[in-house]
Amino acid sequence: CPPLKAVITIMVEGHYEGKSLNDPEVRKLFTRDYLKESDWYQERLVSKQNLDIQLWDNHIDYLQAFLDKKGYQEEARRLKVSKKLDAAHLEREKASKADYLNFLDGTIGVQPMSVFSQ
Repeated sequence: CPPLKAVITIMVEGHYEGKSLNDPEVRKLFTRDYLKESDWYQERLVSKQNLDIQLWDNHIDYLQAFLDKKGYQEEARRLKVSKKLDAAHLEREKASKADYLNFLDGTIGVQPMSVFSQ
C-alpha cells in the first residue's frame, strides 16, 4: 500500500492493520528500498512514461501541422521547425524505450488515472 494511505488511516483510526506509526512494519513503508520496489511506485513510473510519450506525440503533431501550413514555409525555416520536429521524434523514441523507466527511477512519477476511476 502507499505509505500515505497508512499514515492517513493511522491519523483517522489510530492504527493501520492493527499497527501504530511506531511499528517497524509501518516505518518500513517509508524506506527508499520499499518505495522503489513497490508495485504502486512502478505503476507511477509507467504512467509517467506513457504521459511523456503522449506529450511528445502532441509536440510532433503540432510541429508537423505548422510545417504543413500553406504560406508558412519561410517562417518554419526561420524558426527551424524541421530541426525541432526531428528532436521531438528523438525524444519520443527515448521515452518509448523500456530503459526510460530507469531514467525515471527516483522521481515521483505520475498518479495512474486508474486510481481516479475506482
